[in-house]
Amino acid sequence: MDLRKLLEQHFSYPDFRPGQKEIVESVIKGENVLAILPTGAGKSLCFQLPALIAPGFSIVISPLIALMKDQVDTLNKNELRAGYINSSISMDEIETVFSRIRAGKIKILYVSPERLAVASFADRIKEMKPHYCFVDEAHCISEWGHNFRPEYRRIKKFNEYTGVTKVSAFTATATPEVASDIIKQLGMKGAKLHVRGFERENLALHVIRTKRKKEKVLELLTMNETPAIIYAASRKQTEELYEYLTLNKITCSFYHAGLHAEQRKAIQENFLQGRTKIIIATNAFGMGIDKADIRMVIHYSIPGSPENYYQEIGRAGRDGKESNAFLLFDNKDIRIQELFIKSAFPSREQVERIYDAVCDYAGYRIGQKDDKPVEINYDYIKRAAGTTLTRSLIDSALKILEETGYIHFTSYAHVKTAFRFIISPSDLKEFLKKNINAPYSDTVIKILQDYGGAPFNGKSRIDLVKLAKDLETEERLIDAQLSELDALSIIDYDRPFLKESIVFTYPRINPNRLIIETRSNDQAYLLSKKKLEKMTAFAFTNDCRFKFLLEYFGENVPGYSCKKCDICKSGPLLTDDTLEYIQELILKFVYSEDKGISTVNLIAVLTGKSTSKKYAEKKEFLGALHSYTKNELLSVADNLATFGLLKSSGKSNDRLYITNKGIQYLTARGVIQTTEYPKEQYEESLELFNLLRSVRNEIAAKFSQPPFILCADEILKEIVNRRPETRSELLQIKGVNERMFTKAGEQFLDVIVKFKKGERTIPDNLKAETLPQNIIETHRLLLEGYTLKGIAEVRKLQEAVISMQIESIIDFEPSLSIDALIPGENKVFIEEAIKAGNFNLQEIKKKVPAYITFPEIRIVLAKHHAQNKRYQI
Repeated sequence: MDLRKLLEQHFSYPDFRPGQKEIVESVIKGENVLAILPTGAGKSLCFQLPALIAPGFSIVISPLIALMKDQVDTLNKNELRAGYINSSISMDEIETVFSRIRAGKIKILYVSPERLAVASFADRIKEMKPHYCFVDEAHCISEWGHNFRPEYRRIKKFNEYTGVTKVSAFTATATPEVASDIIKQLGMKGAKLHVRGFERENLALHVIRTKRKKEKVLELLTMNETPAIIYAASRKQTEELYEYLTLNKITCSFYHAGLHAEQRKAIQENFLQGRTKIIIATNAFGMGIDKADIRMVIHYSIPGSPENYYQEIGRAGRDGKESNAFLLFDNKDIRIQELFIKSAFPSREQVERIYDAVCDYAGYRIGQKDDKPVEINYDYIKRAAGTTLTRSLIDSALKILEETGYIHFTSYAHVKTAFRFIISPSDLKEFLKKNINAPYSDTVIKILQDYGGAPFNGKSRIDLVKLAKDLETEERLIDAQLSELDALSIIDYDRPFLKESIVFTYPRINPNRLIIETRSNDQAYLLSKKKLEKMTAFAFTNDCRFKFLLEYFGENVPGYSCKKCDICKSGPLLTDDTLEYIQELILKFVYSEDKGISTVNLIAVLTGKSTSKKYAEKKEFLGALHSYTKNELLSVADNLATFGLLKSSGKSNDRLYITNKGIQYLTARGVIQTTEYPKEQYEESLELFNLLRSVRNEIAAKFSQPPFILCADEILKEIVNRRPETRSELLQIKGVNERMFTKAGEQFLDVIVKFKKGERTIPDNLKAETLPQNIIETHRLLLEGYTLKGIAEVRKLQEAVISMQIESIIDFEPSLSIDALIPGENKVFIEEAIKAGNFNLQEIKKKVPAYITFPEIRIVLAKHHAQNKRYQI
């Protein structure tokens, strides 16, 4: 078989691109292939050519209607060779596609993954025996991929049912972990993996750190060639940037999912045909867009993952000519992406509240349900379950409820629809005889079976959901058939009002009894955070930018240099040794400032330009970095803040505070000294401290003494450190005396001895305090620089509970910094109230602004007590 000749015959190409021929040969041999090819490498041809030369027809599963249409139109330019079935075409058009497949005219059938769930569709495909099943955008099947779609999980069962054994998958972005998961989820036994290098030799990558993004975009557009795509993080950003560029006489269009379908289609067509040169878009634009001459891609905000970034920059330079990709980076971008992540992964508590709200809206009591669709009323859910809930968070919670079997989605909410026959029974009989093969004939027969003669005498209510279920089809198709019968003057049909809705599959239960598997949700949340961290690391890397991406996607490329990116052409901003020195000095300076320091003062002091008397005594820092530019120092400070070693107030004065993670960084390098335990001992030391404190508190209560009078936390901490096992060893510890030993010594020793044997209990004669569960996890997040709110969201616990855990940790480790936990100005207000002599939570709350919370007060008060305790025996 001469593949080059077939290539020219079907596509008019003289030769294959690198990697294509090997993939096509593997597919033709009957191997199950997973092909990972960079965007623009021609992966579509790798399944289209085998499909065109194979007997019968083949299926291509593709996620987007626009992508299907684009590829089918391209294939059918000269002759009919492909078709698609999706929600955009009518029943008659679907029947035409099937007829053309049976006639051998259509060789490639594109379908959406949702279509696989329709039983009647699966039956018809099974009858026609497809030769291949090709899965495009295969990363969508993996929960570890950047665009997981649960509908893709149906593909394996669909193939098993229809008898397709030759299955190949294609994607442009897959890490080694995602590739393994794709093979597993599709059941591709003996899969042949083809990975084409991710390098794009004609694409230069640049990262620009700037807060003046609109001005920078304008500058880039005037200095570089177009066509160009500018990717923004939100609809609002696309429209604001469009207005700015238009005012500056730049002709462009904006594109996002909120536009009407016809508008989106026109904008896309204008861009493809070259009538529009610049598109500002969310990531809804570009999937499957085959435009070879895009010269520039600008990311107005940082994408959520390296996969998204690589896929989007891959739309530039597909014609092989020199092209550029610019990422405009600002630390604030990360907050937007973190918000998107939070919106995609609701906590169990949020799922429960949303479940209750939907049940209340439906009017269901415990134990009740029916088969009627319930409208998804977002406004009601927000009012009932919490005004801070976003629409995407509600959608994610409902998706979890669907996956666990409590609800299922339907497009038809209040299906308050009705119909009546406007012809006689005898005329209807004649009509059916003449149109027995029409798609609506089965529907009419089913209606007659269910309703009898009632619709001939007046309007009858009709349940589209039930009818679609009985006929194993979709509500939308039933609606289309009834509309056609209405147009033929067979029935008088009241069309339903279309809304997003759900149907309950299980009677309402108490929300705390919902069986929800949250582990995979939590893992996916952490994975999304990890991908964002990787993308942030890309923005700050001092190495070749393409090398960073190649290594992320699993390629081993020591010493690689693309020779085109900003790092390779200009060199890193600072060498590694210099960078480490500057980082240590900045962190040490901020560490020395208890109330933080503004960015302006930080730079002024370090460059020797400060005239403030306040910093005159800071000899170690004054002018220490005078040979470096303001931008270089700001870049390092930004880097430290991005990776959680510093925390910015985010206010107009933009003060910087050191985090616990930053303190750890300095301690590990010997820059500062702390009394922290070695990491490997910390967890068990904290556990023992809590056990001893529980004993201390119980004994103090029996003697009607304050716990710190019996044994101060500082002494407890030293006991934990020394872990005595005998009376004499315990009495050697500073602060321990005979009086204390008489009251609590034996119990302390009992706990310590048992603890060393692995028994985590306190004496039977003492009532055990419940220890905080997973307190170690809270400590880890604390050290990583999470805020109080952030820890509560990750742990899915209330802030009040987290604050109590942190109070316990602070008692054990008084030197722990709380700067990252609480906004700087809130901390200052609370400290001033404490200095004024207020030590009760309620008293402090009255003295501080209303927006400051009790958990914040508890933490600052605990820190104050920990720092001001003295041995009191």
